Amino acid sequence: MKDKLKILMIAPTPFFADRGCHMQIYEQARALQKRGHDIRITTYNIGRNMPDVATIRIPNVAPWYKKLTAGPSLTKFYLDFFLIFTTWKEAKKWKPDILHGHLHEGCLIGWIVSLFTGVPFIFDLQGSFTGEIVAHKFIKKGGIIYNFLFIFEKWLNKRPPFIMTHSTSRKKELIEIFGLAEKKITTIFDGTNLTLFHPYLKNQDLIKKYGVPQNKIFIVYLGRFEQYQGVDLLIQSIPLVVKNNPDIHFLMFGYPNVEKYRNMANELGVGDFITFSGKIDYEKAGEYISLGDIAITLKLDVEDNGKLYNYMACGLPIIALDNFVNREVVGEYGFYVPESTPEAVSSIILKAASTPKEVLQKMGEGGRRRIEENFTWDKCAERMEKVYELLAI
Repeated sequence: MKDKLKILMIAPTPFFADRGCHMQIYEQARALQKRGHDIRITTYNIGRNMPDVATIRIPNVAPWYKKLTAGPSLTKFYLDFFLIFTTWKEAKKWKPDILHGHLHEGCLIGWIVSLFTGVPFIFDLQGSFTGEIVAHKFIKKGGIIYNFLFIFEKWLNKRPPFIMTHSTSRKKELIEIFGLAEKKITTIFDGTNLTLFHPYLKNQDLIKKYGVPQNKIFIVYLGRFEQYQGVDLLIQSIPLVVKNNPDIHFLMFGYPNVEKYRNMANELGVGDFITFSGKIDYEKAGEYISLGDIAITLKLDVEDNGKLYNYMACGLPIIALDNFVNREVVGEYGFYVPESTPEAVSSIILKAASTPKEVLQKMGEGGRRRIEENFTWDKCAERMEKVYELLAI
């Protein structure tokens, strides 16, 4: 493999919009650049430009489209058509060594552009295409449309010569459900930016800004406010938590649907036990996480869970659902919820909150070390380079 590669990443999303998928793409690009490679990203015309990474955008062909949140949209098919052309044009001009397609749309675009340019491509798979559409309630599982899209996903997964996954359970799914050969799949895991995500002193300006109460045990959630992320489940568990321990307070940072969940909390009578922030900048996320004593994620679908890396890098013990994906990353430094019910969640929250502070601190420190040793973006980039080597460039 060349010491220095020109890698054209394809991001069929409004990059950058301060959410998990975008953080992953951005940090991968930066880590590869630090290792001497040249990176460019083709993406939609909306989203904010990020420092250090060259971004090539499609024309403003849909001025009515302003959606920054995740999830399917019919307009995206229209935008992806122009992203094919923009990526092809950049590939012809810049002559990259590799096309790196993110998400299934990026895989399709990479395959098409590769056919017309001869540039080899790889697929960076972050989740199931049909699984995401079902999770966002765009279609129902088992229907005619679902079955058609599942067949399409199975066909598409077989186009790239190599696929990168972010958990070994995703690799297993590709082998067992989609019938892919193990030799074409490499698990690269996610990483975290240790400069942005580390234990901060509690930011008094943020505490004043949001009116965060004093002398409480803080459970922090940072991420998307969606049902599939377990936000409904979390809020439904809070009445049982505060009934038994009113000294627990929840910090919920993120977007969208803030008003929906604020109203849900008020209807359940626990609005005073939750602080909502709304959308925050990625660069500030570590300071927000560090306001908590314990971090929580109740993501319902068993797929990659990028929050874990940032939570652990900030030195917090984790509460998470008991599944292979979470245990693979968190190890012994978390509290595991045995089932997706408010009763089970509240029980584990109460258990974690009653754990002595020195034990929680040791768990947090151990989790931080685990991230430093295994899950930095530089280590992720190393694993990505091994996939690039398979292309014999």
